[in-house]
Amino acid sequence: MSSCMQSEMVSMKGSALVITLMTMILMTSILLVTLSVYEKVERDYITELKKIMVFNVTRSTLETVYEYLKANPDKLQSYLGEFQAELKEFPGTVKLVLSKEGDEYKLTCTSVLDGFTDTQAIVFRKRSALFSYAVVALGNLNLSNNAKIHGNVLYRGENKLSVPNNFVLEGNLIVEKAELELSNNATITGNVEVQNSNLTMSNNSCIGSPDKPSIVKVKGNVALNNNPILYGDVYAGGNVENSGTISGQIFANQDDITFSNPPDFPPPEIPDDLPPPSGELVLEDREQTLTSGTHGYSAVKVQKGGKLTVNTSNGDVILRVGELYVDNNGIIEVRGKGNFVIYVDQKVTFSNNAELKTPDGGKVFIVSDKDNVEISFSNNSVMENLYIYAPRAKVTFSNNARFTGSVVARDVSLSNNVEFVEPQSVPIEVSEGSSTDFEIIKWGKD
Repeated sequence: MSSCMQSEMVSMKGSALVITLMTMILMTSILLVTLSVYEKVERDYITELKKIMVFNVTRSTLETVYEYLKANPDKLQSYLGEFQAELKEFPGTVKLVLSKEGDEYKLTCTSVLDGFTDTQAIVFRKRSALFSYAVVALGNLNLSNNAKIHGNVLYRGENKLSVPNNFVLEGNLIVEKAELELSNNATITGNVEVQNSNLTMSNNSCIGSPDKPSIVKVKGNVALNNNPILYGDVYAGGNVENSGTISGQIFANQDDITFSNPPDFPPPEIPDDLPPPSGELVLEDREQTLTSGTHGYSAVKVQKGGKLTVNTSNGDVILRVGELYVDNNGIIEVRGKGNFVIYVDQKVTFSNNAELKTPDGGKVFIVSDKDNVEISFSNNSVMENLYIYAPRAKVTFSNNARFTGSVVARDVSLSNNVEFVEPQSVPIEVSEGSSTDFEIIKWGKD
């Protein structure tokens, strides 16, 4: 073999060796990169697992403790502060904090594992079952003349309930015992239950809306006459006579209709240590302040531009009064986020541009267990955050009165452009026999 050929073969072998070495180096590099990527993926995977674990532990612990407090509302005060949750399956730490500001509670949960932290919170407040409706009428409910209610209504009386003359209820209606009649452009936007009688609609009255159909449940018969409109489904224990418009399905002669079960409204608890009502507090063109504690007067009169300031900053203010009159531009203003509780023996009157103001979000309660107590709001009077619990009283709203709150009374009357707005929540109970629910305001990352 010639030297030239030998030289070429050596050159070829050298090139193959170089290629082989380069290939091995490349494969080794790829393997190292793959291992590095794998390690990074593994680290990222473990990191994500830890993050998910911490998030889930925080959320589940928060939900569990919240449900426990909801089932045991009497223990809220004892749990205020910081406490640890012991979870044997979780190698990290879990801390909970329950705080209170005004009538709002905040439950915060923080979980920590290997440097990973997650914090979530629920902000909630107690809602009394006694004030779960805008209006509760245990005896009679009189509605007329363009009045409007924003909220749910419960009628427990036995006389027929008539909803006439452009009356608007933006909420649900439950009629437990009586017959329900809608006429003359009356409107109910929510669901309707007539639990033991019949429903009659006429004269362009309306239930529901195209955007939000209602569910109507009636124990007896349903009759639509003279062009009423019912948007939604109808469930009737008897017949359905339709001379109007029903947009949904009709289920007549049903034996198994399920109705709501509203709460009972027991007599209110009146403290035994209330002072006897004596003397009069008269504020005409002048001001006076009631501070935290208990006060008693036979009459309180805030008139002719007078002003009664109620300061709840250092605790609730309790007033026992025979008669309360606020009229002729009189003002009661509640400062602070506490409660102003008024126990009434005889009469309450707000009229002629009278105002009840709660600029700091405090709540006002009128409570009575007496028969024949009369409570009235009229002539452009404006009420904020007022809750009335007087199961034996008569309460009247008329002549452009504006009311934000809730009322439970024997007889309730609304007429002449009254506007009634149900608020979001109520922080205290006025009867031991009532139940409490919680209302969540905010839930999420903190």
